[in-house]
Amino acid sequence: MSKYFYHGIVTFLPCESILEIVKSGAILSHRKVGYPYPGGFNQWDYISLCKKETDEKYSSLEDQSEAFTKYIQNQYCLIIDDSIPAFQPTLVHTSSFQTNEVVDKYYQSHPNEPITDMIDEWQVRDEIPLSKVVGLGIPVRTLQKGAAFNAYREKVKKLYRIATSFHWDIVDTSSFSFVEEYEREKEEKQKVSHVLLKDLRHRRHHE
Repeated sequence: MSKYFYHGIVTFLPCESILEIVKSGAILSHRKVGYPYPGGFNQWDYISLCKKETDEKYSSLEDQSEAFTKYIQNQYCLIIDDSIPAFQPTLVHTSSFQTNEVVDKYYQSHPNEPITDMIDEWQVRDEIPLSKVVGLGIPVRTLQKGAAFNAYREKVKKLYRIATSFHWDIVDTSSFSFVEEYEREKEEKQKVSHVLLKDLRHRRHHE
């Protein structure tokens, strides 16, 4: 399982959606934003996140779904520190909750018991502060192959500038293994920083 959480920005206007999140200072639930009631597993108050699971777990899916290839890979996403109060909803079978009407009926009798049919979905209630965001995912290679890349070029440049101003990591989400590559590199950098900091403290102690 991945260390960080990944929040997919799957809309027709992903760049604009990310800019709105930056402007508001948080990732907000539908209710907090003021959107109409959306229905579905998230309902009004919960924000969906993904923690990528192992290949073995994905290959053993039975009457369930997964979030990573639908909402994270090849999509825009925000990478979020794992110190947030996220939880895993109760996992249910897709065939038992095929419509929003069925899901809504469940929540009428279980209002505080979130469910999902995605094995790698986590949720947070109400909002996630922008201070918990550590990275920005952009499907760079996929965009470059598309005919509409020129239309997105300036918006992507703007997102790069924003990510840089917040000291966010910038990750290409085009690869299925980008999570492992990113988190491995992140861990190596943290190890190096820890060694350098330890060495600096040792030098100061002996001066």
